[in-house]
Amino acid sequence: MRGVLNKPDLKTFLFFIFVLNSIFILCYTGAVGDSFGMSPMALFIMIAAMLLLSVIEIPVYSIRTKKPDYTWKEVELLEKIYTVPLSEELQSKEIVYNSKITLNVGGFILPLAMAIYLLSINPKLEILIMLLIMVIVTHLLSDIKNGIGVVVPGYVSLLAASIGLILLENAAPVVFIVGVFGILLGTFTRLLTIEDNEGSAFFNMGGVGSFNAVYITVILSVLLSII
Repeated sequence: MRGVLNKPDLKTFLFFIFVLNSIFILCYTGAVGDSFGMSPMALFIMIAAMLLLSVIEIPVYSIRTKKPDYTWKEVELLEKIYTVPLSEELQSKEIVYNSKITLNVGGFILPLAMAIYLLSINPKLEILIMLLIMVIVTHLLSDIKNGIGVVVPGYVSLLAASIGLILLENAAPVVFIVGVFGILLGTFTRLLTIEDNEGSAFFNMGGVGSFNAVYITVILSVLLSII
């Protein structure tokens, strides 16, 4: 589980809450429709759950990665920015991390489950092609932040939205599938190709470093459903 939300995190969280209020109105009035194969209110509950449960991490594996030479001031700064307990890991005199790989409930498990469901009711070859593009782009744009994990820029989600609008009429579920699958698979492939000089105490899949990109994709897909 992450630490207490810092000021930048809290501002982002409150912004997402504000957006959720707008989505609730859209779902309540039926403006969203049934593009996602579920009732509008069920869709809202799922999206709200993704945000509220984004503070929960489920550990699944651990690996050994190189520990960077940080000063304690640098550690404090990283903890303040990303709200992860790095000092606990750096107290050890070992030169490698016992890196924990975790799955974020709100940023990995829930959106992945919904993406699988949407893919099952929208089996289209175009989706697989766009998904491959999204994975490659996410892999290339993501980076291993020493002590933090895989970091994905939030603007990656705009690629899924633009591709979905250009290639398909029913863009909303396609953007969700391509964006969520693409970002999560892209971060996973980046983790698999970690270099010897890269290390992190935590690799939070769908959490720190990538949650914003995933959640922005989810929001964009919902907003596209009313077009």
